[in-house]
Amino acid sequence: MVEINCANCGDGVTMESPHINYCLDCMGCPECGNSREVTEGGLWCSFCASDRRRRVLDESPVEEGDTVAYRGDAWTAEIGAETNVWLYPLDVDPSMHGPGDGTEYPVVADIRDVEPVTGETCPCGARLAARDNVKFTTRLGPAPGARPEAPVQQKIPDVECTACGESVGSAHGIEFVLELYDAYGEPTPE
Repeated sequence: MVEINCANCGDGVTMESPHINYCLDCMGCPECGNSREVTEGGLWCSFCASDRRRRVLDESPVEEGDTVAYRGDAWTAEIGAETNVWLYPLDVDPSMHGPGDGTEYPVVADIRDVEPVTGETCPCGARLAARDNVKFTTRLGPAPGARPEAPVQQKIPDVECTACGESVGSAHGIEFVLELYDAYGEPTPE
């Protein structure tokens, strides 16, 4: 720690670095005009940092709890400090873990570097990237080769929206349902 005088107002101030010669009142952020804090990494403006975080989150397709694809695997995303994203295996409850608890799960530095497994929404507006919004089930549908005059029914995979209870397959088709089964690592029913 060094004792210096502020180059702007002359007040004495104790700093960690002699290279920063302004007191906090005179270290206005060039972006917003608010005073900045001195950290080990230099000057830091909490107002601009939180504003930047808000802008990144607004621009991001990923929300807390979404299932995201990262390096070929599916993970549950938890939004961390700044714009970090903590990734947890789909079968792990993120609320039971956190930074520094000994678990070795990936951290992505920028939320914009991960994508939800699906950007689709249910007609009711629920995000199908959020694992809590989908329930894997089956429904009856025509068997392959069934004739219209003698329809044969079989169980086919489906996904139900937990927000409204409607069939996602009816809205998006069987191909999309199978993509969801694959993305979430669910075995397709026999």
